[in-house]
Amino acid sequence: MSDNKADHLELGQIDGLIAAAGADGAREIVAAFHRSTLDLIEQISAHLQQGALDLAASAAHAVKGSAANVGAVRVAEAAAHLEVMCKEQNHDASGEALNTVRGHFEAANNHLTEHIEANGR
Repeated sequence: MSDNKADHLELGQIDGLIAAAGADGAREIVAAFHRSTLDLIEQISAHLQQGALDLAASAAHAVKGSAANVGAVRVAEAAAHLEVMCKEQNHDASGEALNTVRGHFEAANNHLTEHIEANGR
């Protein structure tokens, strides 16, 4: 997994967010993304443990959308793959895909915070 910020984020989208909401507003939006995505990841994990792949697919869809909204492109892509694996009822691949989502989410969150701090005015 790449640690390059540009591989994880759509920088133009984040810069637009900073321009529209200011650095403080962007920080609040990223904090909300972080909280909600952590909650959704935990929901997905629980759904997978229960064998409720349809519910896991719905939660993965929500992660995909919220990640796309903040420019976290690798998280969105990984969540899209997770959603497909869940819809296909592929439990093993869904678990692996969830781990990928987690890894990209952690990297994106760090990069989002760093980018806002470096570019916020």
